[in-house]
Amino acid sequence: MSNVALLAAVAGSLCLALMLIFDRLMMSDCYGDDPDHAWFVSATGGTGLGLAAVAITWIVGSSQSNWGIPDLLDSMVSYAVPHGLALFLAGALNVQALRHYLRLFVPHNGAVADETAIAMWLSAMPIFVMCGGVAVGWAVTGWTLHQGPSDPVPSATFMASVIACVLAIIAFEWSSSGRVAYRAERVRDLSLLIISTVASTLLVSYSLHSLPSTDSSYDASQPSITLALQPFYWLGFIAGMRPLIKSDVRQKFARNWPRIRLFLPVILLVEAIGMGVYFFEFWGLSGVDPTTVHLITAAHVLPVFALSLALMKLRRTMELRGVRRVRVLGLRAKVNRLPNRAHTRSSHLWLLLVVVLLLLAIVLRPGV
Repeated sequence: MSNVALLAAVAGSLCLALMLIFDRLMMSDCYGDDPDHAWFVSATGGTGLGLAAVAITWIVGSSQSNWGIPDLLDSMVSYAVPHGLALFLAGALNVQALRHYLRLFVPHNGAVADETAIAMWLSAMPIFVMCGGVAVGWAVTGWTLHQGPSDPVPSATFMASVIACVLAIIAFEWSSSGRVAYRAERVRDLSLLIISTVASTLLVSYSLHSLPSTDSSYDASQPSITLALQPFYWLGFIAGMRPLIKSDVRQKFARNWPRIRLFLPVILLVEAIGMGVYFFEFWGLSGVDPTTVHLITAAHVLPVFALSLALMKLRRTMELRGVRRVRVLGLRAKVNRLPNRAHTRSSHLWLLLVVVLLLLAIVLRPGV
């Protein structure tokens, strides 16, 4: 099971890199810089595609085992409370994190988003998950007067590496975007993105690891409880459809629908990639600890940085040839919306420092 979980985490990392680049290009072209429209489409697509992927897995799994779909439904009902409820809440938290993530791509006063910086914040999730796990351990077990917390206490070097990693990410963004990168609205979205992601990750991990271990000693006559409970997780994504409760949002979405409809094939492809991020992350968390899953996922920052450089080169070529619009990955990208930040030697050094500090924090994590 652990090997499958590791492969799932690697697949999730690749999907995340592709999703970041597509979201960067699609925010203007498909959604008219309205993150709520992108959020509603992503939540709807995630729910539908996620449940479809689960249905296919159920059908294929039952056809090759001694158990059937009625057995999965029976397990689903048996573990609905508290495990299924916790996974539903985790899905709702994940789709809330998606909302704040999409808001990071909206331009501000002519300054476009830096997808590499966003990828770096997502890459730092392992240390935030570790800190969240330690905090939850302390909160659950409590302190004793003489012994302190029962969980391992973080070392001073670990805490220093965490702080240094966050400061290095801030320095990278500041060097490329300046003060606009840390306006109050963006800081709020970054903070809520981190909090929602950490809470969702820990909920999924604790829920799945507290289940009876039917998957470690495989019994062909018993269905996987992890597989049986996965629909609860995807149903939690319905929370992302709530913007349409407001009549003004529905009216704006109706006016923007002709634009969205033009790009439905590309949107479906991107939503399938986005679904893959959460689908593979779910399976990764079922067999590997959450820190390791996010560490593997953090590798997505490297392909994102490479693709960002390629898009910058494309922009320079378009400007030299006087081209104002070009099709990129099925989207009609405007030249002024492509990346235009010249990553200097100092920004390359900041990127390298972030990766080094991230690895150092993982090595120094409590309990190792």
